[in-house]
Amino acid sequence: SLIRLPLTDDPYVVDMAVEAMEVGLAIDGTDLAGAIAAGAGLLKDTPHSSKVLILVTDGAHNKAGMIPALAARAAAVFDVKVYPIAIGADDMQGRAAIEMGTVLTQTALITGGQYFRASDVEALEAIYDEIDRLEVASEVMTEREESVPLGLWLLLAGIALVVGATSLRGSRWGLVP
Repeated sequence: SLIRLPLTDDPYVVDMAVEAMEVGLAIDGTDLAGAIAAGAGLLKDTPHSSKVLILVTDGAHNKAGMIPALAARAAAVFDVKVYPIAIGADDMQGRAAIEMGTVLTQTALITGGQYFRASDVEALEAIYDEIDRLEVASEVMTEREESVPLGLWLLLAGIALVVGATSLRGSRWGLVP
C-alpha cells in the first residue's frame, strides 16, 4: 500500500497529485488490508470528530499477510469509518467478484461505513455525493449543545444572597438606622 499524499484540505494540492499519478507504478496485486491500515494510521491522530476513509478498488484482496477484516477492526478502534467503493463494469462475475463484494461489505459493516459499487463515472460521482450527505447527516446528529438549566443558576444566586444577608446581619453594615 502506498500513500501518495499527506492529509490535506487543499483541493489544488490534491488535483496536482492526481494529475502526477502514472499507471503502472504500483506493485501488481490488491492489498486492501494494507490500504485500510495505512489510511487509518494517517487518520487516527487527527483532531476531527469525523474520520472517513474512502477505499476505491477494482480488485479483490490478494496479498498475503493481514486480512481486510482485521485491518477494518483496527480502523474501527481509531473511529475511522471506511466507505469501500468497488469500481468496474457490471459484467464482473465469478468468485473474485463475489469475494470482493463480501470483503468490502464486511469492511464497511465493521467500521460503520457503507459499501458501494460504481460501474461508471456518473455512478462514482453519485456515490461521492451520497457519502458527503451521510457524513454531514452524521455530524449534525452527533452535534450537541451543552447547557446548564437556568433553574440551577437561580438557585445558586438565591443561596449566595441568603449567605450574604446572614453574614451582613451580624456586622456593622447589617443594621440600618
